[in-house]
Amino acid sequence: MRANITLDRKGILWIVGVYIALGLGWIFASDWIAQMMGPGIERFQTIKGSFYVLATAGLLWIMIARHERTLQAAAAEIHRRQTRLNAILEGTPIPLVVVRHGTGPAKIVEDANRAAKRLLGVSAGPGCSLSDLVSGDSNESLGNMMSSAWVSGKTQVIPELTVRSSSEGDIPVRVEASPLDGSDRELVLAFVDLREQKRLEAIAKEAHRMEAVGTFAAGLTHEFNNLLTSILGLAALGRQGLEPSSPAARALERIQQAGSHASGISRSLLTLCRSSPSVKHPEDMGLVIQSAVDLIRGVMPGNIEIVTDTAELNGARADVDAAQIRQALLNMAINSRDAMTGGGRLTIRGRLIVSPPTIATGARCAELVVEDTGEGMDKATQARVFEPFFTTKPPGIGTGLGMPLARGVVQEHGGTIDLWSEPGKGTRVTIRLPLIERAATPAPNSAALRGKLIVIGEDNTSVRRFIKDALQGEGVEVAAMPDGESVLSCFYAHKDRVAAMVLDVGLPGASGVECMIRARKIRPDLPVVLATGGAMPDVPPEMTRHTAFLAKPFTLDELATTVNAMIESGEAVA
Repeated sequence: MRANITLDRKGILWIVGVYIALGLGWIFASDWIAQMMGPGIERFQTIKGSFYVLATAGLLWIMIARHERTLQAAAAEIHRRQTRLNAILEGTPIPLVVVRHGTGPAKIVEDANRAAKRLLGVSAGPGCSLSDLVSGDSNESLGNMMSSAWVSGKTQVIPELTVRSSSEGDIPVRVEASPLDGSDRELVLAFVDLREQKRLEAIAKEAHRMEAVGTFAAGLTHEFNNLLTSILGLAALGRQGLEPSSPAARALERIQQAGSHASGISRSLLTLCRSSPSVKHPEDMGLVIQSAVDLIRGVMPGNIEIVTDTAELNGARADVDAAQIRQALLNMAINSRDAMTGGGRLTIRGRLIVSPPTIATGARCAELVVEDTGEGMDKATQARVFEPFFTTKPPGIGTGLGMPLARGVVQEHGGTIDLWSEPGKGTRVTIRLPLIERAATPAPNSAALRGKLIVIGEDNTSVRRFIKDALQGEGVEVAAMPDGESVLSCFYAHKDRVAAMVLDVGLPGASGVECMIRARKIRPDLPVVLATGGAMPDVPPEMTRHTAFLAKPFTLDELATTVNAMIESGEAVA
């Protein structure tokens, strides 16, 4: 625009210069002619004046016409640029509002783009008061920021305030106020919707929280599982030689059952924190559910009726951690119990269905339903029911981990979990787990262990003693060591006789994985069982062959079976 105006001024100066030159030339020339003419000069003067008027009019017409063309071109350019600017402003996803600062507290909206109307509502148009669009205390903060922007002439920012949307309620936003150049007390307000940012911050906060829970759980369960390993192992050793029907044998059996249940709880906690995988085996789902129902009956008061319908699942096999499945069902049943303080009915149903696409299209699936007639939940509670540590129970009653643990277990098994609830009508939780069509793998013959030398690495004294006693009971020669360096020294001394090593992952001095790597530099095919009460370790890919993983707590049979399978097959066993 400025370049066109400069050229037009040059043109005007040229016209003026030509006009002056021609005018002066005509005056002098015409005066000379008049002197030469003598008589008749009056008539000549008339002609001279008329010609001057006509020439002047012509020059003015040329100048005005040129100006008109220039102005028309400038107007067209301004219109084009205005249209382009409007399209940009209307198309931008950033809500923009032009506000005029009045003499009073009112801030009048002069204009708003499409994004602003979507965010604030269709009422956010010219003429409305800004106070109608801002919630509560945010009005004062916005007014102060706008005054600062007018006074300073610089952009001012409010990191967060709340605006009032006509369709979506209160919305957190970031606001920037910038003075509009060349305007009288006008500002451009830019709004940034913070809802998605807050959602991501909540996810990050929850992830950090779960990481802290995982760290705590890993440390706690490591020691807990060492104790359980000793309890389960000693109970199994104590039952050997006893009559199965004797009181001592039955008491030890109940100890083992309680220990197995505690083991499932421990693994469920680690599963929730994604610190440890489930220990899965092919299981009859009918038997798993029945054992869970037996546990549930033990925690239900007399005023709650338990109704079961699970016969359809008898014989249906799934690759599951039975202890974790029982714990998940128990957690849901306890929640139902606490929701039926005045009594009610708990229904547990099981049936075979075709797996939904979220599991495996066309395959079979076990559907488990736990339904109660309790007080139910509103929508807000339902939205948070799977959130760790969220509970509506009084302090000291609930931990807020029951449903998150159940969801973690189900997801670890490749299944789905859904919840329906309505205040006054009760709650229904539906679990779907994929089924398998293969038979159980027979246990290896433990006779193959007899006469073998096995090196044990375990820093916990009671666990080390249990493993040693258990393997010696199978006829195995055992060298049990409390740390990694002792394990390696023993291996180097008997490297040709060692049939396998059972190593705790967290051995002091040299970890179980480090001991395995150093030993296999001499015996590349040496079978190794890595045991851990926490998260499974990362093992170099080239070391996975001839390596088995055993999660604590483990039973005597699980230990013997795993070690025997490693020695017999020479292959990795999961």
